[in-house]
Amino acid sequence: MMNEETKLELLGPLRCDGVGGMALAQHEGRRVAVRWFPLGGAGPAATAALAALPAHPAVPEVVSRGADAASEWTAFDYPEGELLSKRLVLGALPKGDVLAMGAELAGALAALHEKGVCHGELSFESVLVARGGRTLLIDLLPLVANRVTDRRGETRALAALTATVDFFSPERAKGGAPSAEADVYALGALLCAAGAGRVEAAPAIERLHAIVEGVYRPAVPVALDGDLGTMLATMVAPLPEARPSAAEVERRFRELLTPDPFQALLDSKQVTANDLAPGAEPTIDDAVLRAPTRVDVQPYVPPEAFRPEAPKPLPLVVVAPELIQADPPIEARPTTPTKRPMVVAPPPTIPELRAVTPPPTAPRVPGPKRSGLASAGLLGWFAAKNARLGSVAGAAALSLLVAVTVLGEYQARAADHAAAQRKPDGAALEREARQRLEEAAPSAPSPAELRKGKGAADEF
Repeated sequence: MMNEETKLELLGPLRCDGVGGMALAQHEGRRVAVRWFPLGGAGPAATAALAALPAHPAVPEVVSRGADAASEWTAFDYPEGELLSKRLVLGALPKGDVLAMGAELAGALAALHEKGVCHGELSFESVLVARGGRTLLIDLLPLVANRVTDRRGETRALAALTATVDFFSPERAKGGAPSAEADVYALGALLCAAGAGRVEAAPAIERLHAIVEGVYRPAVPVALDGDLGTMLATMVAPLPEARPSAAEVERRFRELLTPDPFQALLDSKQVTANDLAPGAEPTIDDAVLRAPTRVDVQPYVPPEAFRPEAPKPLPLVVVAPELIQADPPIEARPTTPTKRPMVVAPPPTIPELRAVTPPPTAPRVPGPKRSGLASAGLLGWFAAKNARLGSVAGAAALSLLVAVTVLGEYQARAADHAAAQRKPDGAALEREARQRLEEAAPSAPSPAELRKGKGAADEF
């Protein structure tokens, strides 16, 4: 349907919780919402209340108003975007977004409070995040219209309790009327929930009793710490007089958004030489501050105390040629090798050997024929040395030597065996051993015997 006079093009119905109705329309290429009221009621008062709302970027602007044969209507700004409840489905808002949103909404509430208007029903459904990041209190105008025209205000408030109870202040939960302090509390609770991404789910009546009894209070999330968290904790204070005003909240949030106040003054062009008080020293104009400045870079020159001293030149010495004498010639002399005395190492020192006393055992007594064996051996050795080996006498001497040796060894073993069979007597054994040693000691042959033996050998 097209209204030729107002140039409104209705696009479809919108939800309306009060008297009359609301529809989505387009006005001169602008997306708007049209709220109409029946004639004969409080329509004129409602349209007048909507037209008296303050102008603010976060408050929808009234673009047109009028009447026809059946109703009175008001058209206000309704841009495209998404409600905060749908935006939080993606997760919590960053700290910077929470700060920017809080500054815009606090400014809108401050403008309303200055006009004596309170919102009273802030919730996730109240905030629209338009394209481009603009934030609006999208339900403000329908809410004000319902308060003027609807006689079922308490019933309507109870119907909306499910969406708004999480942001009720203690005085509102006890049945108090909407107030500026309650709006500040609701805004603080809403920003805490936006920074956390959610609100603890609880039945509306249970949450209402928890707020009244002081059991429930919005918690500031860790992500919103620092000055922002301190401000939010002050906004949700239980006592209304302990909370700041909406104007103070906006100012503080703006300061946090712009940490450098001098830069903010430059951006707003409030610092110029013409704005100075009389008698004050002039400062650089804003245009001069923004103009590019050429910086001449000079080489660094250290102070005198740190400059290193230049090296001093060495003195030049000039010598007369007649004073220079040639070195005498070097005589070539044959070198004689130096004989070094040979150093003989001393023989190694042999340690003194000491006899080790064996354990006492029975002495072995040689047989009675050992002396004969020794004498036979000695005679055989003497005959073999002085006789010719190829002669008969030499052969006979060797045969005799072998026989005597075998017989003597046999007799010695037999004597040893017999001595081992009888019980040895120490004294007797010692006497026998000495006797045998004396018998076994050979006596040197006399010269006559040697001559006689040599003559016998010559005869052979």
